[in-house]
Amino acid sequence: MSLDRPRPARAAIWLLRRVSSHDATDAAVGDILETLDELHAMGRGPRWPNVWLSRQLLSTFAAAMRAATPNCVMKGRSDRLRQGYGESRRNAVKVEDRPLYVH
Repeated sequence: MSLDRPRPARAAIWLLRRVSSHDATDAAVGDILETLDELHAMGRGPRWPNVWLSRQLLSTFAAAMRAATPNCVMKGRSDRLRQGYGESRRNAVKVEDRPLYVH
């Protein structure tokens, strides 16, 4: 463990604790810091450790949010997004079929 190890951003930890338990947050942060130490020990540490650490914490937050969100909510969203995409494609085809100008 290095002495100049970056500290996790307080805002990222606060966000993670909103969707996860205190113990789970501490475990996740500890795992991320251990991974960072292992990367440094192998000589493969990130160029900007604070950015890497924040990115890892935000990725963990996103995973916790997906786990905390009921499947029915996510299913409805993806169906609506897919329908919206299909409607956009149909409308684009309709526009392409029309003449650009009329004499």
